[in-house]
Amino acid sequence: MSKKSILLTSLVLLPGLIGSASAQEVKGEILVEWWLNSSGNAVANIRSHPGFPDDPDGSARLDTFEVPRSKPPEMSVLNDNYGARVIGFLYPPEDGVYTFWITGDNGSEFLLSTDDDPANATAICQVPGTEWTGDREWDKFPTDQKSNPVTLIGGKKYYVEAIYQEGGGGDGVAIGWGGPTIGAGPMIIDGQYLSPMIRPSDFLADDPVPADAAVVGDTWVNMEWSAGYKAASHDVYFGDNFDDVYAGTGETFQGNQATAFFVVGFPGFPYPEGLVVGTTYYWRVDEKEADGTTHKGDVWSFLVPPVKAYNPSPSDDARFVQTDVALGWEAGFGAKLHTVYFGDNFDDVSNAAAGAPVGTTTFDPGPLEFNKTYYWRIDELDPPFTHTGNVWAFTTTLPGLGTAVMDRWENMGDTDINVLKDSPKYPNDPDVTETVTSFLWDGPDLSDYGARIEAWVYAPATGDYTFWLACDDQGELWLSTDDDPSNAEMIAYVKDPPPAIGGWTDLNQWTKYDSQKSEPVSLVAGEKYYIMAIWKEGSGGDHCHVAWEGTGIPTRTTIPGNNLSPFEPLNAIGAKPANRATGVTQTPTLRWKAGLQAESHEVYFGTDEAAVANATKASPEYKGDKALGDESFDPGKLPWESTFFWRVDEVNNLNPDSPWIGAVWSFTTADFLIVDDFEEYTDNDAAGEAIWQHWIDGFGVNTNGSQVGYVLPPYAEQTVVHGGRQSMPLSYNNTADITNSEAEKALTATRDWTEEGVGELSIWFQGQPGSVGSFVEGPVGTYTMTGSGADIWNVNGVEADEFHFAYKMLTGPGTIIARVESVDNTNSWAKAGVMIRNTLDPDSAHAFACVTPENGVASQGRPDVGGVSFNTAQGGITAPHWVKLERDLSGNFTVSHSANGSAWEPVQGAMPVNIQMNSTVYAGLAVTAHDAALTCEAVFSNVTITGNAAGQWTNQDIGIAGNAAEPLYVTVSNATGAPVVVPHDDPAAAQIDTWTEWTIDLSTFSDQGINLSDVDKIAIGLGSKGGAAAGGSGVVFVDDIRLLRPAPQP
Repeated sequence: MSKKSILLTSLVLLPGLIGSASAQEVKGEILVEWWLNSSGNAVANIRSHPGFPDDPDGSARLDTFEVPRSKPPEMSVLNDNYGARVIGFLYPPEDGVYTFWITGDNGSEFLLSTDDDPANATAICQVPGTEWTGDREWDKFPTDQKSNPVTLIGGKKYYVEAIYQEGGGGDGVAIGWGGPTIGAGPMIIDGQYLSPMIRPSDFLADDPVPADAAVVGDTWVNMEWSAGYKAASHDVYFGDNFDDVYAGTGETFQGNQATAFFVVGFPGFPYPEGLVVGTTYYWRVDEKEADGTTHKGDVWSFLVPPVKAYNPSPSDDARFVQTDVALGWEAGFGAKLHTVYFGDNFDDVSNAAAGAPVGTTTFDPGPLEFNKTYYWRIDELDPPFTHTGNVWAFTTTLPGLGTAVMDRWENMGDTDINVLKDSPKYPNDPDVTETVTSFLWDGPDLSDYGARIEAWVYAPATGDYTFWLACDDQGELWLSTDDDPSNAEMIAYVKDPPPAIGGWTDLNQWTKYDSQKSEPVSLVAGEKYYIMAIWKEGSGGDHCHVAWEGTGIPTRTTIPGNNLSPFEPLNAIGAKPANRATGVTQTPTLRWKAGLQAESHEVYFGTDEAAVANATKASPEYKGDKALGDESFDPGKLPWESTFFWRVDEVNNLNPDSPWIGAVWSFTTADFLIVDDFEEYTDNDAAGEAIWQHWIDGFGVNTNGSQVGYVLPPYAEQTVVHGGRQSMPLSYNNTADITNSEAEKALTATRDWTEEGVGELSIWFQGQPGSVGSFVEGPVGTYTMTGSGADIWNVNGVEADEFHFAYKMLTGPGTIIARVESVDNTNSWAKAGVMIRNTLDPDSAHAFACVTPENGVASQGRPDVGGVSFNTAQGGITAPHWVKLERDLSGNFTVSHSANGSAWEPVQGAMPVNIQMNSTVYAGLAVTAHDAALTCEAVFSNVTITGNAAGQWTNQDIGIAGNAAEPLYVTVSNATGAPVVVPHDDPAAAQIDTWTEWTIDLSTFSDQGINLSDVDKIAIGLGSKGGAAAGGSGVVFVDDIRLLRPAPQP
């Protein structure tokens, strides 16, 4: 019988076989879901399945709370190595005490909630560990399988869940109960007391035929689907435009019908002339309940193939294709034979007109050359017609691709990744080195080691890529912006959130932590990028696995060896300016890093890419040799808006593999002058390359409160940047009689501020918002404080506090007492209390007596700088309440609390703690919201400080970035004469917390006597030079100082 005959028969039979879906009763059944390919015998195995709990492989409904060994047909896929759970709601028949039992094969649990919320469910009985029971074998493990008595309310809705993991052999789970009207039990819970868990997706049409994105080899189609829950009828939409089908516009609505079946492309039905080849069609089914409620369905699609061959493998323009590749394609509609044309010249393949047809959709071109582009075409024969195919292309892989290197450092306990990173043998002295053929290591289980996989990764196409890391235990994934490891940044990691210190995933478990997935990263086809994964193994299972998805890689895939090569830099790497950089200064110094075997370097430079690529020492592009240790080249002053190409070959005359020909790099000069883009500064202060060695700040100057850069490397800011990789952090502190904080740079290259008609100075800057905390007295003796901050504790894995602090200076022993009148419940662990602190640094040692909204009164602190915070809390206490903190001569701190301010007692379980601090410390009041997005208010009264306390109350945020409202200014000067100061229009510019361009007409300087053709120095500062200064501190980030041509006038 032909397919069309089958169709016509179906059309006759279906109206009698398929009726409309009727609304189902809520009670009477319960939902079971399952996950395949889950090995093991314990509940923990299914809970660690990458698809659990949101992506089951299948589901069905049961009319009792039992998955029997003899299963209904819809569950026939369940045999060995799967996990399942039965979920829904239980409705007890009467008030009273109930008991529950479980049987299962293998490990199983039954969870019961206190209400209909799954979050409140707890396990009340189980088949323990990896054990099993027979069908309805209720007493094999009597203390585990039977619950304690549970009091339930008749008719109330309770969430219930049974979960089990099947390894091999028998399988299933059953829940029995006993209680009012049920009997002593155990009796299998009947469907009349159950209802299934209903998700929004259950109301939607599902299981489309043809499957979504299917290819249909005919010009008519039988379409059918599984009706959604409670569907009484179906609105059908169909068309060749996704947007129209999604919106239900453009004549795509085909009507409402009772059957879950629809035909197109056949006489008497929509598209009676047949579907059009080479067209993708879209369809949607909205499910309608009997009361008219409509549930909009997903848009599905199918393709009627084109007459030409399509879907080539390798894909068109693919890169890094293996040299032994077999070509394949999808046959065109109606094609009987295929003629293959193949070669390394586009025109030859495109114009070819004769060939021998073949009957298969594969072709073996034989061994191919490395790093070469090939072209191919498939003509489809459907006699008497021939359909000429498109010309496709691919480029074979480079020699040396196919592997990466795994290094391992052994005899290293703990699971903390920092144990590896802090080892004196890391990164250059591993104990074991192995080769892997993809970005995956899953060898025999080992313990107590740290490891690294590193390689160059090659993007198959230009576009955005997302990376994932799965490893056991903690791990990090690093990716460079180029081939140089020094430019690598961490893009993903596996780690438990604090205060936990562990972290691990199963193999292929990609969604356990949000941090496992990177943000999209832009890569360029054919370029190589340094990539590294490190992980720390304690004990148990171990592995490291990196996957990617992006242009040319439509689904998450382990990075294959085809796109990897070992990190063995024999060629020059680390081009600066970066390859393909734009906006480069017209006076650049080209830099690179030497290859491993290099003894010298040959430099080639020019304006023609091919000429530079093919240049020899006899070519004009050859610019000379450079000795090892001198990895730089000065091309002189270059014209504006011009592209240049350069190449560095690594030379070692004693090595037969020399020279190692370098890649051709490029850059384009800017259409503006660069005063400073902050990209040239490094952490090599011994070579005079640190940012603070060029921008001179207030170090050692009593009248200048500025600091450029950071005390420890990296000296420049590398996160808050406007362009490139670095910006200048400029800290200011206009207190203690200091009125200005400025940094000054002496100009060398960009001194002529008239070149090419420039007319504006452009400075990009970003400040920080003002302090969110406050401290106000009123009435006398009562203090109202506000504070934000994540906590006074470990914040995001770092011992660093975030809070508002009002303090006086205390020398020697002393006591601070306060009555906490109130504290906002911004979090159950919001805190308000009295504190003695060694410094104002976020990680300072301190002692703290506090009251919380829900966790009582607490004795907390940090024993030393960056040390682990401690806590002892006594519940059942809320504000108003008194707290007291005492410091004795030996450095012992004691916390007490009181309901009335006279009868004091220690916090239960708390002991005096010895914390060594300076003689003079900060004593005062502290408030944290325990939520950085909120502001907490607390009120204090009866505040007293005994001992040698001095000074007025001072208050500030601790650990919370914030700027005082200082004026910003720029100063320009010649070698002689007075400098000219220009202030920013906003007197609170330091509090502008987004990147902002400040442009100044150069006439502002020249009108005040500056010779723009020979500018000697530029300075940027905050303080009274820019206007009336309030006095305060903070940090402003500065980037991309440029001289621009005036904007064209309209």
